[in-house]
Amino acid sequence: HLIIPDNYDCNAGVFELRDSQNINFFNCILYGCGAEGISAFGVTGINMQDSIIEKCNLRVMSFNRCENATFKNCIFRECIYQDMFSFYLTKNLVLDNCEIRDNVSGEYHPFIRIDKGSIDIKVINSKIIHNKAVKLYDNDVIDFSGTIFEGNSFDIK
Repeated sequence: HLIIPDNYDCNAGVFELRDSQNINFFNCILYGCGAEGISAFGVTGINMQDSIIEKCNLRVMSFNRCENATFKNCIFRECIYQDMFSFYLTKNLVLDNCEIRDNVSGEYHPFIRIDKGSIDIKVINSKIIHNKAVKLYDNDVIDFSGTIFEGNSFDIK
């Protein structure tokens, strides 16, 4: 993927995963140009550790009908445009000890878009810093235990 200024030419995730199982990412940098870091549909078992998703021009990730995803010691930074995280009918997704920084959601988009059919979504022991969005999320189904919010337009105190 290349960065194309002021142009939305890419129309897919850096990784687009469909109907798959047991995907592992270790020590990776997913660098976007007009789309998502990870776009997943019907995936069970994603494990990402010590990795970075940065500079995507749509969102950090979207998960649709996925289960059992873990992100540990990851950085999600400098992504722009829509909601940064989108979860639809997603179960058991954990971001643990991650840093989410310097992202900007679109004017009418929450930072995290999550439907009522998603359960067991956790952003724990993480740092959410210097992000902009009209609000943090749509539904009260996210566990933010041990997470620090600092310098965001939607800070939780």
